[in-house]
Order: sequence, then structure tokens, then C-alpha cells
Amino acid sequence: MRTLSTREILLAALLAGILAGLVVGALQYVAIEPVIERAIVLEEAAHPAAEHEAPVVSREVQRLFLVVGLGLYGLFVGLIFGVAYALAQPRFPGAGLKRNAFLAALAAGWLVGAFPFLKYPANPPGVGDPETITYRETLFVLFWVLSVGCVLVAAWAHRLLQGRLTGRPLAAAGVAVYAVCAVLLYVLMPPNPDPVEMAPDLVFRFRVLSLIGIIGFWIVFGLLFGALLQRFDQRARRQPRPGRPPTSLQHPDRPGSPPILEFRRVRCSYGHEPVLENVSLRIAPGQFVGLVGPSGSGKTTLLRTALGLVRPVGGAVLFEGWPIDGPPDGVGYVPQLETVDWTFPATVEEVVLMGQAACSGPWPWAGRRSRAEVRALLERLGLDGLAGRHIRDLSGGQQQRVFLARALLRQPRLLVLDEPTSGVDIRTRHEILHLLGELQEQGTTILLSTHELNAVASHLPYVVCLNRTIIAEGPPAAVFTDATLSELYGAPMHVVREGDVTVVVDHPDLLVGAGRHGSSTA
Repeated sequence: MRTLSTREILLAALLAGILAGLVVGALQYVAIEPVIERAIVLEEAAHPAAEHEAPVVSREVQRLFLVVGLGLYGLFVGLIFGVAYALAQPRFPGAGLKRNAFLAALAAGWLVGAFPFLKYPANPPGVGDPETITYRETLFVLFWVLSVGCVLVAAWAHRLLQGRLTGRPLAAAGVAVYAVCAVLLYVLMPPNPDPVEMAPDLVFRFRVLSLIGIIGFWIVFGLLFGALLQRFDQRARRQPRPGRPPTSLQHPDRPGSPPILEFRRVRCSYGHEPVLENVSLRIAPGQFVGLVGPSGSGKTTLLRTALGLVRPVGGAVLFEGWPIDGPPDGVGYVPQLETVDWTFPATVEEVVLMGQAACSGPWPWAGRRSRAEVRALLERLGLDGLAGRHIRDLSGGQQQRVFLARALLRQPRLLVLDEPTSGVDIRTRHEILHLLGELQEQGTTILLSTHELNAVASHLPYVVCLNRTIIAEGPPAAVFTDATLSELYGAPMHVVREGDVTVVVDHPDLLVGAGRHGSSTA
């Protein structure tokens, strides 16, 4: 998740607050004001002898001004929320940018609206004597201030548990601490002192509609706030990326290079069968890493843990320093071609647009800008003119590039590919590797798995040898040795070097005569 600027957060919060306030103002105008009118009529009927001054401004004008006033209220709430969000930058486990903002808004709505409402529900205007009303409002504000203290205590406990718990257990612990503090606060605060002397059904309707207004405001606010943040984030990602990353990024263990993806003693299993055991790996931003190993060695499982699709039974996986608990925002994925249902009724353009399904907004169709981005991406990948073709009518290389385009549409900071060159011809393989090299030059981190030691892995800058655990990692020239590969594959493996060319062979007969041409084995 990209760190948003304070300006972006405040602008999104202010716009969302104004619009949400106007929406709730419309609800007030249509549903709540008639209840207030009814209360006024009953009050006048109960005291017919009392003098009733004519209002300076008619009730209809007051109702219209109330809508505008709620818009200004939304502006004020948006400002306060935006400042708090910019300072805290909350991150919920497994939540993307839009969902994260929406959850933060719901939490704030509970804190400053719904939770105090449970103790001090709203009364129609004019109900109760002034002294008790003032006391009641003071209690409401005090309740809100103390609720903020509960959140701070929960945040402190969350930081205290960081490193001991990760993902959902950590979030659950923070929520539990807040719940305990909130219940104590609710019990210890004095009761509502404001007496209500009017028809119970009228008070009930007013309070229900008021609560709906509070909840509705924060739901609308959260949806708009998340959508605006995502729009700002997408616009920022369209800006030109920096050039080739510094050389130090090629070495994940070098100090000063915080990893974009980190595995900490990760263990995974399917049932009682272990798949990954004690895997620790750091991948720096802008790095190009190849994952090699025999079938069943856990390569795909390792990739799926990075995507948040498989939960480790031990250890932790972090993306940009945050535990992965669900598909993280900023990660693109290209699956194996064998796993795709090619009979699915979808065109090339529709498949690529699926890359933005999680951030397409409230409408079930793509906008003109998204379609323009798809056309540009298809042209870049040599697929122009194929947007309307069914995916089953493509060649293997074209199918692979379609799913690469789908992943690139989100402009990921980390691109994960599972066997991207499997089943394609030599020319397509070279084109894919060349394109991945260009993406790395632009700053994208790439992690791919492959079975092709000679055609792919030996040409990568960094490889990781995996067979349930990491056997070795580093540049191919250092990692590809007879001993390492034999341990990796559990069979005799031989490495032949001819100048800068490295060839891996898995059968001794293929080495007959190699020494006659000045070759050497490692």
C-alpha cells in the first residue's frame, strides 16, 4: 500500500465529508423533519394557551438551511478525520487502499457516533429542560473524548504486541483491548439525565432515524473517502517511475535496503504434509528473483503465500513491512497457463480488465480511461487488434501475454509470475524475459518460478533454490554448482561453463567429450 500524502488524505476527507453531509441532510429533510414537525404540533396542542412566537424564518427555509448546515458539518468532520488518518495511517490486515479507508471510517463512526448514542440517544429538539440538556451534551462530549482514550490504549497494546503476533491475531488483540476499555467506559459513565415527556412512538422514530443518519453518514463517507484515495493513488502511479534502481538493490542482505517482500521462518503445510519449512528470504525493491526447484518443492506455495492466498502455519510474510493477511494491494500475479479455464466466455479485453476488478469503483463496467489503458497495454505487448478475440483462440504466447497485461494493469510494485515461460516457443520466451527486464528497469520488483535452468534461470541476476526449504540463493554463477543442484534435485547434476555461458545437464552421458573442447565443470 502506497503511503499517501497528507494533502491527498485531507482533500479526499473534505470532499467525502461534504458529500456525505449533504446525503444525510437529504435524509433529514425527507424523513426526520416530518417527525420534528409532528412534535411541534403536539407541543402546541398540549399548551394551547401559551404564546407562540412566529419564527423569523419559515420552517421550510430552516429545513433547507439544515441540509446546507449538515454539509458544513461533514466538512468539519472530514477535516478532523483527515488529520487523524494522516497522523495514524491505519492499516487493517488484508485490506487494500479503498477497503482500508472504509474500515477506518466505520471505526471512527462507531467511536464518535454510534457508541455514544447507545448511552445518550438523541431527543427531538425542545424536549427536556435546558439545564439537563446542557449536562447531557457535556456527558456526550466527555464520552467521545474518553472513547478516543480507549483507542489510544488499544493502539499502544497493538504496538506492544507487534513482533509477538501478526495478521489477524494481532488485529484481534487490538480490538479486544479496545472492547474491554469501551465496556468499562460504558458502565462507568453516568446515565442519560434528560427526561423525555412526549409520545414514546415519536421519540422512538426520531431516535431510530437519527441513528440511521449517523450510520449512513459514516458509510457514505467511508465509501467516498476510499474511492477518492484510490483515484489519487491511481493517478500518482501513472506518473513516470524512476529509472534503474541502484546496484545495492540486487543484494537483499545489504544493510540499508528494506525489503519489499520478506519471509520470516515461514512454514506451510496442506493437512499434515509439510510443504515449506523454515523459509527465510528478503527481496529488495527493484530486484529480479527467480525461484527454481523440482516439482513439489513448494515454489507455487511460496508464491501463493506472497499473494495472501495461503496462510503459513508458522512464521510471517511481510509486504512493504506489513504482515500479509489477504491479497495485498500493489502485487500483480500471472498464473500458470495450465490452471486457466480457456473455455470461459471472455475476450482479451475483458480478461485484462479483470486486473482492476478490485478497484473499479461502484459501477460494474469499465470506464473510458480504463479501456484506453488496456488498449495501450495490449499494443505494448504486441496484442493490438486482439481485444475482442476469445482467449481460447490465442496462441500460448499470446495467452501468457494477456495475463501479464492483466497483472500490469494495476501497475504493481511487485510482480509475481508462476512458470511464465512454460509451454511457449523460444521467441515468445525471449520476448517475455525482455519485457520483464524492462519492467525491472522501471523499478518493478519481479519474483518468478521456473523449471528452465538453462533457458531462464541462468540468465537471471538472482536465483533462489527451493526444496521445502532454501538450499541456496545468490547469482547463478555462484549458486549453480554440482553440489548445490544435486542436493536441490536429489539426483546427479552437472554444471558446464564455457566462458560466460553456463549449462546444466542432468545426465552424465551428456558430458562425454566436454573436456575435449576446453570446457570445465563446477
